Amino acid sequence: MAILGYVLLGAGGFFLGLKTLSGALEGLFSQNFRRKLGGAAREHLWQVFLVSIVFAGLVQSSSAVTVIGVCLVNAGVLSLTDAVALTLGANIGTTVTSQLISFPLRRCIPWLFLVGLPVAFWGFATKRKGRRVYLVGLTLLGLGLLFTGFELLQYALGQAARSTEYFRACLRWASTGPGEGFTAGLVGTGVLQSSSLFMASIISLANQGAISFTAAFFAMLGSNIGTSFTTLLAGLGASRAGKAASLANLSFNILSVLLILPFWYLLATWAQGSSSVPGRQLANAHTAFNVITAVAVLPLAPALAGFLGKITNLHTRED
Repeated sequence: MAILGYVLLGAGGFFLGLKTLSGALEGLFSQNFRRKLGGAAREHLWQVFLVSIVFAGLVQSSSAVTVIGVCLVNAGVLSLTDAVALTLGANIGTTVTSQLISFPLRRCIPWLFLVGLPVAFWGFATKRKGRRVYLVGLTLLGLGLLFTGFELLQYALGQAARSTEYFRACLRWASTGPGEGFTAGLVGTGVLQSSSLFMASIISLANQGAISFTAAFFAMLGSNIGTSFTTLLAGLGASRAGKAASLANLSFNILSVLLILPFWYLLATWAQGSSSVPGRQLANAHTAFNVITAVAVLPLAPALAGFLGKITNLHTRED
């Protein structure tokens, strides 16, 4: 029961930190992002792609970027092709969380709280004039919660891997082959509804040797598709543009996994040679996978958008 409590506390702290950080940074940059994205759409597809990488890297939520993209598609500011480019960029930007937690940043936690709390309080006390200061303070507090939650999660999962037979059996099953690891990532992310939380879990397990790198690698691939479940659910009651955007997210995630599978061993070997720390290896594989597949698929964005437009009847008038 104590281990379960630590798992829930760690996962809750990590998720709360991620949401706090996302909300604060979105408040700081959201309006500017909309303006830049609208301007980029009038210039070049690559600019939409690059702007979405930066914004998703700041707010650490591909869902938030996708929602803004759907709104802009509905408003006629973005085309469906731009929305596909937006999805590709968002997948790269959200790998920042995996990179952050793979570094030993435990010593930064007290300073993030010591600085963030008074800054947020002062910004809140000065109301409108200090709104941006308040959001900066919330950003620091969000990072502190994120790292604290990850440390608790890492401790709890390590204890569970050593002392809980059922959990050890699950890890052994996930490590028996690529298919099992992939399924664990697909189902785990679908249940948690957060690819960042799932990645934090497998990075912590990899750091403690509780799961093999190959199993963690394929779990990461499965997680890439599992994260589409939330977007698909959100698209059920949406307009045709919204449905097309949610299908763009799923289509790209499936296509990216299919593209990398013939070369997975090369990517895994490179990642294992990139660091001596298993968590860093996995974070590097996660980032490289998303960068390689996004750059490969981006030239196909117009064709993918045309296909999605046809199957959703996006270009026909609604009854």
